[in-house]
Amino acid sequence: MQMSSQLIGRREMLKTAGVVGAASVLTVLSAPQGAKADEREDEHDSRSPAGTWFETDEGTGFKFGVLMTFDGDGGLVATADIDSIKNSNLLGSPTHGSWVRTGGRSYRWFGKAFSFNDKTGALDGTYEIKETLTLNDAGDRFEASGSCRLVGGTHPIPNFVPYTTKGERIKA
Repeated sequence: MQMSSQLIGRREMLKTAGVVGAASVLTVLSAPQGAKADEREDEHDSRSPAGTWFETDEGTGFKFGVLMTFDGDGGLVATADIDSIKNSNLLGSPTHGSWVRTGGRSYRWFGKAFSFNDKTGALDGTYEIKETLTLNDAGDRFEASGSCRLVGGTHPIPNFVPYTTKGERIKA
């Protein structure tokens, strides 16, 4: 059986590239649009945590900062400086989670993060974190109570450890 070789001419390549390019543009244009930064500073929804925050978490024997971003659709990403706590096996990844409104200016969220062995860098469990927070009337600060635990790994913390926290909205 003999196969004939097919050479694609320059014109065919350009037509194919044009179709692929047009499809890419249509995909981008029809994709859901993210939040816009054209909102005036005093126009944020004071009843929503959507936006970026700096919070300080404090419990028995620890205190650290957290940068958090609540998106408008219930998603959450946070990163904390828990590595600054001088205790073994408290190295963590960013936290990913979700949030819901529980009424008025009150919300709760739940998230998970990976824990890493501080000596080897190997995965060593999963953090589970939950908070209940209430925004002030202006929507630029919150107070909350939370708890976290470390599941699995070589140093599990099976019971939720409570903490309190205060947050301040980061403004543009």
